[in-house]
Amino acid sequence: MNFITNTAKSALLATIIFWLLNLNQITLSSAFFFIGISLLPIFLCSLITISATIYPIFVIGGKTKLARKKTFKRYFPYYAMVLFSVSIILLSATQFDPFLLSFLTSAFITTSQSWLWFSK
Repeated sequence: MNFITNTAKSALLATIIFWLLNLNQITLSSAFFFIGISLLPIFLCSLITISATIYPIFVIGGKTKLARKKTFKRYFPYYAMVLFSVSIILLSATQFDPFLLSFLTSAFITTSQSWLWFSK
């Protein structure tokens, strides 16, 4: 999958997950305003995360479909374990802050899905 397409889809997925988890904290009239404003920072976070951690692994792994599948099978479990461990450490340090919990949940799901999109 194209890098920009993957990043855009990841940003949209992260926005949807984040705001579904935080829907009870905003009113319906201001929801569209906050969602619209949050698209840019979420896109930038997705862009930086994907370009720094996921995309280089797939570039090194190769462009063929078989190489992408091998790269996914070899590196994704370690990536998921490290990301989950860092998330747990951050959450326990902040005593499970609801905002950080929703951010890290959306980041974990989005990066996992981004791995799948790159491997196809």
